[in-house]
Amino acid sequence: MVGFVGYEWPRKGLPLAVSILAELRKTRPDLQFWVVGPKEDEIRHLFADWPADSYRLLGWRTDNAHLPEFDVLLHPARAEPYGMVISEALAAAVPVVISSRCGAKAQVTADNGAVLALDAPLADWAAAVQQQLDRPDPIPPFARSWQDMAREYVAVYQQVSLPADEQQ
Repeated sequence: MVGFVGYEWPRKGLPLAVSILAELRKTRPDLQFWVVGPKEDEIRHLFADWPADSYRLLGWRTDNAHLPEFDVLLHPARAEPYGMVISEALAAAVPVVISSRCGAKAQVTADNGAVLALDAPLADWAAAVQQQLDRPDPIPPFARSWQDMAREYVAVYQQVSLPADEQQ
């Protein structure tokens, strides 16, 4: 089962994700796709050609209970300053396939997922998702604490808020 999370679904790449999984369903017809975030009536048209039992539109969720259900998180965002859902998926031991336009790409390694250029061929995206679905071993534990993230954000805030001559 492949999951997608993103309320701002056009920017987060849902139309591309639907195309990627439609391609992958040619060889894996039983593949399931769960979409978390968007309102069902806003995106149902993207699934017009899909069998009703092959996808679930879960709407907005305030918890992450769905993440452990995913075998792969697909996040082909057009623009994503960071992409907290990527770190959340990795922390839940879910491999990811994301675009190179995600700030969290630095957290993705060959051991826990794949990063592709947004304009990579659809077949490359489908192959990357397939590779994660077929992985024989779970991903290694994600070793990025909230304290590490907080320190990184403080450094970023200091850079953007202090005049250049006061930055450390």
